Amino acid sequence: MRKRKWLELLNLPKMLDCLLWQGARDSSGHGVVLYTDGKYWSTHRLSFRLNIGEIPKDTLVLHACGKANCINPAHLYLGDHIQNNQDRQRHRGTYQASGEATSYSILKESDVKAIRLWWHQIGCVLTMKQLADQFGVSKGCISEIVYNKTWKGINP
Repeated sequence: MRKRKWLELLNLPKMLDCLLWQGARDSSGHGVVLYTDGKYWSTHRLSFRLNIGEIPKDTLVLHACGKANCINPAHLYLGDHIQNNQDRQRHRGTYQASGEATSYSILKESDVKAIRLWWHQIGCVLTMKQLADQFGVSKGCISEIVYNKTWKGINP
């Protein structure tokens, strides 16, 4: 019996919603995973390869939905750098997402408000490392929030 691909099994072409990767992501918001071949793969490329087919050399896998962490094979297609740049402009225009609107944000605005409130107004009894562990981010991330280097428009 022929092994069915996940796309057929899950009937994904009919799905309209994005399937957003919730695991590790790179700096551009694409999911990253260590695959069984011992190599790190971008999750959208792996989804395309497993569900649709091979990816030719020097070819990009683009997102019809414009979301870097979407792994829905129905939203993925092959293209080149020119098409990728055109897509990026079409999806984002001149708007640059920030805060929790980015595809790779771990924290929500309410988390940032709580971190700043605990640190500045309550006299935090937790260290930055303990706060980082509590919120699932790095100590550096907490430091940048506390010293207003990131999430600048959010106040407690």
